[in-house]
Amino acid sequence: TLVKLPENLPFILASKGVWNEEKFQKFRDYSVIGGAAFAEDIINGEPRFGDEVILTASSHLCEKLFSTEYLRVEYTRDRLGILMCGSIKNIFAIYMGAENPEDMEGEYRKIFHEMEDLLFENGADPGTVKLACGMADVILTCSEESRNFQFGKVLRDREKAKRFYEENTVEGVNAVMNEEFLDFRIPETARIFKKITEEIKNAIK
Repeated sequence: TLVKLPENLPFILASKGVWNEEKFQKFRDYSVIGGAAFAEDIINGEPRFGDEVILTASSHLCEKLFSTEYLRVEYTRDRLGILMCGSIKNIFAIYMGAENPEDMEGEYRKIFHEMEDLLFENGADPGTVKLACGMADVILTCSEESRNFQFGKVLRDREKAKRFYEENTVEGVNAVMNEEFLDFRIPETARIFKKITEEIKNAIK
């Protein structure tokens, strides 16, 4: 599909599960957008938290196209960081569904630091984790409405996990199984991330 798109037109990527930006750099005007919102929240104009939806974008073009009275776009130059956060947050949501921790706040602190380390290790800005595409999106995705969170609940029952994956789109699983993930560097400090990605692979073999 990318081959057919004109390289001189503005290109905005809102997909999740992408680990690098190489294939998109051929576009003269390429930007990324992501953040803490389910699609239906944006479509219905009903923010889940507070009185607005916040998205993170790498281009002011996104602000012009998507800003409304209830949708605000914040800006960063870290395209790679937005991409990585969009993949990582789904994987951590699977972890939270599987663990169902009593100390949610403590787990979120661990996830925050691991995300910083993962972005730094792979050439993105660790500060991007503080934006809407980072921890805010992790927290949103760790809700009952999230397919990733629901998959986490059945992760350790292999038959249920396979069936759930066959019947639903689970972005976190797709991100781990993406061949680009093989080149993604996981530092020793990202213990939760390393553990859950191995569990995901084993669950759907």
